[in-house]
Amino acid sequence: MNKAEKYQAVIKQINALPETGRKERLQKIAQLLQESFGFWWTGFYFVETMQWIEEVRCDGKEEEQGGKGQWIEEVRCDSKEEEPSGKGQWIEEVRCTGKEEAQGGKGQWIEEVRCDGKEEESDGKGQWLILGPNVGPPACERISFGRGVCGTAWKERKTIIVPDVDEFPGHIACSSESRSEIVVPVFIDNEVAGVLDIDSRKLAAFDETDAEWLQQIVGGIR
Repeated sequence: MNKAEKYQAVIKQINALPETGRKERLQKIAQLLQESFGFWWTGFYFVETMQWIEEVRCDGKEEEQGGKGQWIEEVRCDSKEEEPSGKGQWIEEVRCTGKEEAQGGKGQWIEEVRCDGKEEESDGKGQWLILGPNVGPPACERISFGRGVCGTAWKERKTIIVPDVDEFPGHIACSSESRSEIVVPVFIDNEVAGVLDIDSRKLAAFDETDAEWLQQIVGGIR
């Protein structure tokens, strides 16, 4: 079968999938694409609103039962106006990563913490592409707007084909095995809700045929 015929076969399999939740369905779509074409990595990222702070000191309490690590009880979100009570905005718990002690002997630190239940920041910095269903080696967990191939496809609202990732400015090297890449935006209600990201260990593995059929596949995502 040629490339177009392979995509037609994949779409028939997708249409025959039983009714499941979106996560399960997208996982199966990623698996079908990966198995049919022998890609290196196939997966989805979806836009989520998250507010982050840069660092939090762990309080050094003993590990909780179940080996879940060290926790602190509350963390103030940064760059926020204080609430009327004067206590600021807080989250209840944050897991410490067990990284080496910060300079100054002030304990263990983590780099980022999601602040829950809060509105998006006015400048939109709270939106990220967050890793969703995927097949392949470990990948980047989150990608910012306009960064890398995925973030650029999100920003420019269009499919991006990269014949050689080493020549793409700002490429995020999640794996040194990846040589070429295609990223297809997922539109819901005319907004970019996420992207389909596919990597290959071969140079120039993707072309307009891939773009055409992959856009058809993601067009059915709701």
